[in-house]
Amino acid sequence: MYKRTGISLLIYILVQSFILGQAETYTIKKTSFSSDRYNEFCPVYYKEGLVFISNRNASSFFNYSNTGNNGVFNMFYTRKTTEGEWLSPELLSKNLMTRYNDGPVSFSQGNDTIYYSRNLHVEGKLRNNANLRNKLGIFYATGDDDWENTREMRINNEWYNTTTPYLSPDGKRLYFASDDPEGYGGMDLYYIDWKGNYWSGDPVNLGPAINTKGNEAYPFINESGELLFASDGHGGLGGKDIFFSRMSGNEWLKPVHIDAPINSVDNDFGIVTDPLMNEGYFSSDRDGTVDIYHFNTMVPQIFYSNIQKENQYCFIFSDSGSVVIDRNKLEYRWNFKNGDTFIGSEVEYCFPGPGDFSIKLDIIDIATGRIFCNKLRSNISLRDIEQPYINCPYASIKGESVECDGLRSYLPGYEILEFKWNFGDGTWADGPAVTHTYTKSGSYEINLTLGVKSISSDDIMRTGVSKNIEIFDDSRSKLEFEEKQNEIISEP
Repeated sequence: MYKRTGISLLIYILVQSFILGQAETYTIKKTSFSSDRYNEFCPVYYKEGLVFISNRNASSFFNYSNTGNNGVFNMFYTRKTTEGEWLSPELLSKNLMTRYNDGPVSFSQGNDTIYYSRNLHVEGKLRNNANLRNKLGIFYATGDDDWENTREMRINNEWYNTTTPYLSPDGKRLYFASDDPEGYGGMDLYYIDWKGNYWSGDPVNLGPAINTKGNEAYPFINESGELLFASDGHGGLGGKDIFFSRMSGNEWLKPVHIDAPINSVDNDFGIVTDPLMNEGYFSSDRDGTVDIYHFNTMVPQIFYSNIQKENQYCFIFSDSGSVVIDRNKLEYRWNFKNGDTFIGSEVEYCFPGPGDFSIKLDIIDIATGRIFCNKLRSNISLRDIEQPYINCPYASIKGESVECDGLRSYLPGYEILEFKWNFGDGTWADGPAVTHTYTKSGSYEINLTLGVKSISSDDIMRTGVSKNIEIFDDSRSKLEFEEKQNEIISEP
């Protein structure tokens, strides 16, 4: 079997730990500031806390009501104390408050600009504005706390709704939902780009991979450009569910359903997370009213995992045959950089790993052993495939320990922050090097997920790879499998 090696990486975490049993992917807990009487939803990070939308009373003075007398939705802010307890939510800003529903919102990275949804017409008597053409639009304001100079986005339209804005972390793209009749269904997801001193005027639909005949809304974009959104058109457990997607080239990948208990048979939407999705918040009406839940990731959910590609270090070298020699008097001698020498017009050689190597082919006088002529001088540069790398056997026996490591992962330009393993049998582990024992024979898929940080931009993201392993009942079955694998690899 061909040799496979890689470049070792500087690792800071050297202790492995295991999560055993059928653990849930996520754990959730309702936030203490969520109430049983009012609705709270669509949290976003702001300063040291969260801004969210609620129909709780804004204050004893400002207390508008909708036609159902349930109170309109306003923007609220809360943060934790030094002891980790949530403070009582307060109205974010009276300057942003209207007689109608306000929110959801999104903030620029410096928290100096707010983008939010509200009705297009908010002045004058309520009954004069309560018509079908008083649609939702997106507005923005600048400042800090006071939020003055509110302005309307040019993408607003009196014939359809434009709402649920979310600004990308770099501030260059604004995502939102709209029921523009030229879309694919009900509400579709769109974006516009920042052009240096203005927003592009023509919204771009995210396309049929994301948008359906149903409704897609509540977008969230992380630092790596990965998309989380709510949809009732992609199937799921019921109502609106939360989905994940990312770009591959110029196309969005097929959305992946977020595991329970984040998703439920009820409506789940309005999610925000940290860069690695280790924790975050989302909205759900699973408990009678809409509430905000905090989640922790116990085991990283595998969204997209590429099958591992093997690094190739073995090659067949042959003479071009342009010069005919007398094989009775002369012979070919191949010399490689590390001193390995082979005789013959065609040789197979395996380099020790990635690197820069020199190759030399001489024609030797058999009688004297001296060089008759120099036939070839060449250099070859070998580089590992840029990918996470699972170093473990292809086969083992049940009850025996299987050693795996990710130390040969080759991701130039990135620092590896964490290693997460899924062994395909309901068990997981953390760490660069792990040991696992399978209790049943069968075919399993090992997944390695890395948390990585870009050295140039400090962006944090996850990337993963998978590798199949066969577990046998006895050593004879394992040996037969390995012999077949060697035959396949040896085929020209």
